[in-house]
Amino acid sequence: MHSSFVCLFLTVLVANLSWTVLAGDYPVVGIVLLQSAPRFQAFGSVVLIQKDEGAPINVEGIILNLKPNSRFGLHVHEQGDLTNACQSTGAHFNPYGKQHGSEKSVERHWGDFGNIMSDASGTARLMVTIEDVSLIGADGYIGRALVLHEREDDLGLTDNEMSRKTGNSGERLACGVIGIRRPTDRLPLPQPTQKATLGQQRPLSFVPTFQQQSQNMRTV
Repeated sequence: MHSSFVCLFLTVLVANLSWTVLAGDYPVVGIVLLQSAPRFQAFGSVVLIQKDEGAPINVEGIILNLKPNSRFGLHVHEQGDLTNACQSTGAHFNPYGKQHGSEKSVERHWGDFGNIMSDASGTARLMVTIEDVSLIGADGYIGRALVLHEREDDLGLTDNEMSRKTGNSGERLACGVIGIRRPTDRLPLPQPTQKATLGQQRPLSFVPTFQQQSQNMRTV
């Protein structure tokens, strides 16, 4: 069942990616349905939008069923491969061999998104801006994986080798492929009552804050 899901997803992904690259249209919108790895319960939806070539990427989302009042590392990993759940997504996306850091560090992996914080109900809301990276292209995010880790990312500030590589953020508790979609005014959001594992997700809709602020967003 998982292999059929992955094949169907990749078919849709390639078709939509071809539309965007050939048309050269902006804004470009990425979409991720985060689903829990085995033993964990977290799931959510994340959108990424780049309004123009060379512009920052605005990232916004919501993740549910987390340990309350805790921090979790979030990264883009190299491969959008979920054949072995989150374990087959490779290392942090780091095309230029940099040291691990925060999303604001000069020295950082291109996949470094820093930490998210859950509230007392175990819900985390994400809003971050990523500079110097593109959604599309050979070194872009589309087709890679967004991975949520079980512990706080130390942002490369601890004096040990794993800090400089991964931020000591622990196991992978949820992940999803960064797909691409045409610009739209409504995007998926999970229900708090849902339980999602890899291959199962029933998204609802929400309007990201940064998209609400863009009145000239073109719908196609």
